[in-house]
Amino acid sequence: MDDETRRGTDLGGPWIRAQSPRGASVQKEQHASAEIAAFQDALRPVAMQNSGSSGLNQDKGDPPSLLQFSRQDAESGVGSSTQSLDVSGSEYSGAGSSKKSSGYKIKTEIGDLNPVRWEKVVIVQVSVQGFREMMTQAKDLMEDAKLLYEHTVLSRLASEYGGQEILSHSRAGLFVIAFASEFHAAKWCLSLQLSLVYAAWNDKLLKQFDDMKEVSVTTNGKTKKNMLLYRGFRVRMVIHTADQDVTAEQALSNAVKWTKTVSEYAHGGQIILSDNVWDRLKEQLVQLGNPVVEDLGCHAVLEDEVLLMLLLPRDLELRRFPSLKSPQQLSLGMRDAPSAQKPVTMVFTFIEGARPLVRCHAEELADRIKTLCMVARELLRKHNGYECQELQGDFMLAFFTPASAILWCGEFQLRIRQKFREWDIDNENQELRFSMSMGIETGVPASVSPHKTSGRADYFGNIVNQTARIAKAAHGGEVLIGGDAWSAFCEHQAVCPSQQIIAKKDKIKDIPGTTVFQFKGHGYYSFKGISKPIGLIEAIPIDVQSPMLTLDLVTLVRGRAPKAKRMEESQLANQPKTTVPNVPTELVRLSHGGEHPNNSIRETEYDFNLSWDDSIFVFDDIDEEDGEMDGENDRGSGNQMICGSVALAMRNSTLNHSRLMAQLRAGRKRSYATTSQHSSATTSSTATRTENMDRV
Repeated sequence: MDDETRRGTDLGGPWIRAQSPRGASVQKEQHASAEIAAFQDALRPVAMQNSGSSGLNQDKGDPPSLLQFSRQDAESGVGSSTQSLDVSGSEYSGAGSSKKSSGYKIKTEIGDLNPVRWEKVVIVQVSVQGFREMMTQAKDLMEDAKLLYEHTVLSRLASEYGGQEILSHSRAGLFVIAFASEFHAAKWCLSLQLSLVYAAWNDKLLKQFDDMKEVSVTTNGKTKKNMLLYRGFRVRMVIHTADQDVTAEQALSNAVKWTKTVSEYAHGGQIILSDNVWDRLKEQLVQLGNPVVEDLGCHAVLEDEVLLMLLLPRDLELRRFPSLKSPQQLSLGMRDAPSAQKPVTMVFTFIEGARPLVRCHAEELADRIKTLCMVARELLRKHNGYECQELQGDFMLAFFTPASAILWCGEFQLRIRQKFREWDIDNENQELRFSMSMGIETGVPASVSPHKTSGRADYFGNIVNQTARIAKAAHGGEVLIGGDAWSAFCEHQAVCPSQQIIAKKDKIKDIPGTTVFQFKGHGYYSFKGISKPIGLIEAIPIDVQSPMLTLDLVTLVRGRAPKAKRMEESQLANQPKTTVPNVPTELVRLSHGGEHPNNSIRETEYDFNLSWDDSIFVFDDIDEEDGEMDGENDRGSGNQMICGSVALAMRNSTLNHSRLMAQLRAGRKRSYATTSQHSSATTSSTATRTENMDRV
């Protein structure tokens, strides 16, 4: 943007773009401050012309508000300082009243809003759950409560957080606030949620309405604590960044429409972030005080698919909410994932054969990995699976049933082969080939909690270790099923059969909604860190549309022995082990869909004594050559507590090539500046682990 446009000589609209102080470098901020001071008098007539008042004397009537810059030390510690935005024509009193500008107004669905003149605008819509009903039933008491609420919302808005009220409906308890950065918007929301809990609410109101009553819980940890979760108004807050690629009026109007829509989905007490806000905040969680983040899944918002995230102050982390009132949820959220109180079927996938391609084909490799990740997520929705973590194309997943996991792995392997055939037909680089190994196992995790930086469900316990080792024992293109998962699969088929045995004499038909498998038993194998032998069964998906398909499938489905130490019958005689049910020799047709148990985290709700810190868990590294996980001490037991995200990150440490990482991240929109050296030094120990789990 050239200087003339930024100074306001462009008369095309009411939003005069000025360099925002949020997220800018110190040099740019100094330059912007100097310009504002030098050209302030010149700006006012231009703004008057833009608002249709070019023929009036400046003293006659209030001019539109102009942004004034003042500098102070940064609260965020990420480069630029936390400025106080003093807006001409809008002064906040202690009670939160404001003197509105009489200038240009932007029409929106919920009313006319005052335009703001920043290069970037972040909108926060604040509304009270059940406000109108409470006003109707207790008008006198609610008038005082409304004043207290307005004071709490507005008292420190401009002075400490640089926010500006641009629209309000006091009779509905609704405010629309503009900020110049996602960081300050989120910091204000976190502070406001805590301030509302400890505000001086009238005791009569707290007892009269369910939407105001006091709620607290007692934790069951080593030291019992009474934690206050709710008290007073249940306020929902939605944060969204206005689109900078459209006109100013359209950007603000669309942003308000978006926040209004999501506010209707939200519950009181929630802070909900759009995906564009989350992309910026995920790097600033430490500066925000390490709030709780939780993945709410993808939802349809104004005909777009949007990932929504929940943000909560650490002191209110035990708040629990129903599902969002969204008309269409497109993917599972953290609390929709399988519960840790019942058996969970875990899946790990690892890319094989990509390491030699990194140096010479990093860009093409990254493109193909991204394409396959899209296919994987498409199939996850089809088979009701949950993505715990993904790192450079390697996945950690959770399923409610072994059948769903087997179907997902089988279909994904078939789609991978199909994609490579398409790339070969298009004469793309035929040397750029790799495959995926997959492992499936079932067990009860020790616990599950939101991952500290992704907000997704992260599982802990031996089941994570065991599944990762099984996946590493598989060759590229293979799917290995652990003995516990196979036993659970057979038990489930006995109760709710979804399989059909295909006799050798029968013709193999392509029936929609089904996948054909050949299962092959490989015997028992031993793994480091796991005390009992594990039976391994290979699931081989059959491409029924392949021209090579014949009735004699013996050569087609001949699998390779797993990359682990096989145990002989003599060694198994005195070993405790899980007995593996017989493996059918015929082809098996599995139907898609089927029954999905109601054992999600939300439906079973875990206890309050779980650790939210996943840094205490240890994971031994995985040797790329033989599939073993080597640590300094081979304990030979399954007593180590394993964190899933660490399992994935440790395995990928050998693939963490800078060029590949750069290409994998190139597709993401990053409009923010890098953090300052001071911030990096402060947070380096935390960032080392958390940055590993950035999603592609």
